[in-house]
Amino acid sequence: MRQFEITLEHLPDARLNPNILRRLHWTERREATDTARQEIGWLAKMKWREAAMVKVQVSYKFTVRDGRKHDVDNLVSACKAFLDGLIDVNVMVSDDYKYMSIGGASIEHGEKDSTTLTVTEVI
Repeated sequence: MRQFEITLEHLPDARLNPNILRRLHWTERREATDTARQEIGWLAKMKWREAAMVKVQVSYKFTVRDGRKHDVDNLVSACKAFLDGLIDVNVMVSDDYKYMSIGGASIEHGEKDSTTLTVTEVI
C-alpha cells in the first residue's frame, strides 16, 4: 500500500474558507485557488515520482498555534485546491467519490500553523 504525506507550513488560505469564498469577487477566488494549487503541486513534484494512486483515502491534520476557535469542516473545505494540485501532478487520479474518500480530520495545538495531507492508496 502506497502513501504520500505532505506538510504545508501554514493553514489553508482564509479566502478559501467557504464562508468567505462566496463573498469574494471571482478574480480573487481564482487567485487564491490557483496559488494553493500551484504551491502544493510544486512541493509534491519534489517528493512524488510514482504513478498516480487510483483509489485513495485522504486524511487531514491541522496544527494551530493560537487558542481561537477553528472550524474543522471549513478547513477541510478550504483544502479543495490542494487536492486539485495533487491531481495535477499525478499523486492521485481524481477527487470523485469513486476514487477518493476522506479518512479523517483533526486539529491540534502546536508551535506553528501547518496543514498535513496524507493520501493513502486503498486496495
